[in-house]
Amino acid sequence: MKLMKILATVMSSYLSGPIVFAASVEEVALYNKPDRQKILIEASRKEGKITWYTSLIVDQVVRPVKEAFEKKYPFLQIEYFRGNSERLVQKMFAEYQESATRSTLSTGR
Repeated sequence: MKLMKILATVMSSYLSGPIVFAASVEEVALYNKPDRQKILIEASRKEGKITWYTSLIVDQVVRPVKEAFEKKYPFLQIEYFRGNSERLVQKMFAEYQESATRSTLSTGR
């Protein structure tokens, strides 16, 4: 990655704007600067949707959490899929094969 950053710096001097690389999951998780929340919110506005795979009880947990989250972050919609562990793994694996760029959240009991 260091080589890529050096290359980006050199190349950006020849181009009209800087080169931007997408951050890895690890880089986002470990990022601890003061603007972290702002960066996450800006990225989530572009995404617009979160898929939540869960085995939790819909009426007691999933819907109330979904409603509270969407109230706080109205630019994000949560879609949920409830199933047992085997069904959740099958669903997540199938959707991952379709598109690895979706935002996902998985919870269980």
